[in-house]
Amino acid sequence: SSQRYGTYYLFDGRFSQQTSLGSSPEMYFSNTDTGSSVRAVYADGVDTQLLWARFPINVWFHVTMVATVPFTDDINLFSRVATGASSSGGNTKGAIASVAVWGREILAEDAYKL
Repeated sequence: SSQRYGTYYLFDGRFSQQTSLGSSPEMYFSNTDTGSSVRAVYADGVDTQLLWARFPINVWFHVTMVATVPFTDDINLFSRVATGASSSGGNTKGAIASVAVWGREILAEDAYKL
């Protein structure tokens, strides 16, 4: 993407409900921060080590996100850009070919083959 300023969310799944553990999981990944419930993010099967800069630019690539906890709430993709502490800022630029959600953990190399 050619966007330069602000916070860009690849996915944002901050939950509106409490879990049985009493806390709300933080499931988001952006160019500036990663939620505590995200264990790993892979780009074309390669571990990004949770660094936005490790994603390819201006090419199609496959993304796999692995959570540390099960979740049942919404996940927003390319949903917003935060340019200030109180600004919603608009949407992140990008295109999506397809989305798959699994009810169990799968290995990144398996997900890349799908």
